Amino acid sequence: MRTLSLRKWCFDAVLAAVFVMIGQFELRFLPESGYQDGSLALNTVLAFLCAASLIIRRWRPLAALMAGMSPQVVASLFTAHAMTFWGMGVPLAVLCYSAARWSNHRRAPVLALGMAILLLATYGIHTTTFAEVEGYAFGCVMLGTATLAGTVISQLTRQRLALDAAMVRLREQERDRRFQGLADERARIAREMHDVMAHGISVMVVQAGSARLELASDAEKARESLLIVEQTGRDVLTELRHTVGLLRNHERADDPDPSPDLDALPALVQSMKAAGLDVCLEVDDLPDLDPGRNLAAYRVIQEALTNALRHSGAGRVLVRVTGPDELHIEVIDSNAGSASTYPGGGGHGLVGMRERVEMFGGQLVAGPERKGFAVRATIPSEQRS
Repeated sequence: MRTLSLRKWCFDAVLAAVFVMIGQFELRFLPESGYQDGSLALNTVLAFLCAASLIIRRWRPLAALMAGMSPQVVASLFTAHAMTFWGMGVPLAVLCYSAARWSNHRRAPVLALGMAILLLATYGIHTTTFAEVEGYAFGCVMLGTATLAGTVISQLTRQRLALDAAMVRLREQERDRRFQGLADERARIAREMHDVMAHGISVMVVQAGSARLELASDAEKARESLLIVEQTGRDVLTELRHTVGLLRNHERADDPDPSPDLDALPALVQSMKAAGLDVCLEVDDLPDLDPGRNLAAYRVIQEALTNALRHSGAGRVLVRVTGPDELHIEVIDSNAGSASTYPGGGGHGLVGMRERVEMFGGQLVAGPERKGFAVRATIPSEQRS
């Protein structure tokens, strides 16, 4: 069943009324129109049913077809009757077109064509004037063309609707990809900002606290701590400017001020030592890594050392970076208190480390051990399939 607007209902009602009047006019005043035979009463009923069926041609197209054709087929089996052109022939063609065009049944065009052939075949039984070749040929061409036109237009409409639906799905998928890209970009920015700022601010907080405690007893040492705070702040600002600059302008991807990589590990270790953390660095047989993997490895070590500085006491931190087939990273905080004071894998820092490693097909495990807290990561030198 189709849902029609009031405008379409009114159009079909007016169309049916017009053909009803034309059919009755032909029967009474145009005896030469089409083929006229049989009683006027029977022809009046048949013409009325044929034209009136048009009112439901879009709402119930197959029912309209049967209502318009079946009485004529039945009448043709028993007696002669008229077949006027405008009052019966044209409405029958419209009914065939509507059945093929508007019905949701796949075999509606076959049914429409079959009913048309059956009507034409039975009509000539009692109406000798229609038995001529011209009458059969014209009727077949007229009703067949109407059915074919409805079938073609129906197929084209279905294809257009399917194409429109596909375009809607593509737009939704593109929107989802865009939103996912924005979410990934926000996560990447959050990781980068966290790694840049967390390390620097942690060092600055430790050194500022040390300077406050030593200001009265050892002014020179307090001065050194404040210098470290100043230098660390400058470094953080430099990295932030570089990061924000890349985010604002993608064309600066080849900026001469590069992101840190594993070659900067000695400087990172020295800054952590200056902040009071006892760090031992072991580097051996590193694989060749692209800039993305290099940066990810550096950020993992930086975040692990920052966590150690934030949570560790006077313990010793071992940083081991080895290859050669894939990069293995170990950061072990041997402080006995680490196992109880570390956040245990929660927080943005460890989540960010895990995201960085998994982005390149690697794995990261972080958690307390018998000797303290360990962060272990593996980054393949090439993307795994």
